[in-house]
Amino acid sequence: MDDDASFDDLLEAARKQDNVCNAQRCKIKITLLGQLCSYCNRRYCFEHSMPEVHGCGHQARTDIRRTHITTHSNVKPVYENNPIHKEKRPYLERKLQDKIASKE
Repeated sequence: MDDDASFDDLLEAARKQDNVCNAQRCKIKITLLGQLCSYCNRRYCFEHSMPEVHGCGHQARTDIRRTHITTHSNVKPVYENNPIHKEKRPYLERKLQDKIASKE
């Protein structure tokens, strides 16, 4: 019987702890409105819900970088080793000189 009481006390303590923001020194109750962090699986109030605020910033940054690299790995630069054609070069040089002269 004593084991059941201690187990019930343990469950009650865990339930109470789950209803309070897990950030240090924050005691805001989150029974209805709380945000679960996808990196540490703890619940936080809205003030501490961003991963960078409560300490999961490094994990969030590496995760975002990884997804950005995988989704944008096929993007190529517009002028990837594309030299100007010999026919267009004199025209572009003249156009640049005219633009510089008009600015003076």
